[in-house]
Amino acid sequence: MKEKAKEILLGLKQKDKVLASAFNEYVELLVSSLEIPKDIAITLVTSELVNKYQKELILRDLFSKSTLEENNF
Repeated sequence: MKEKAKEILLGLKQKDKVLASAFNEYVELLVSSLEIPKDIAITLVTSELVNKYQKELILRDLFSKSTLEENNF
């Protein structure tokens, strides 16, 4: 389930330039602040977002926008 949510998140990042920019800026901040490799920072950010928004990411991939709005998701 987490893998599916991660795929959706990465897909959203590819579609949305603002999201991609914010994601990349946060990754760079972690790299410089924590002095960790970029791949580890990407994994940390992605994992945190997936954990936080896993349900919403999966629902958006499975159902249409109108269905989600009708059911208040």
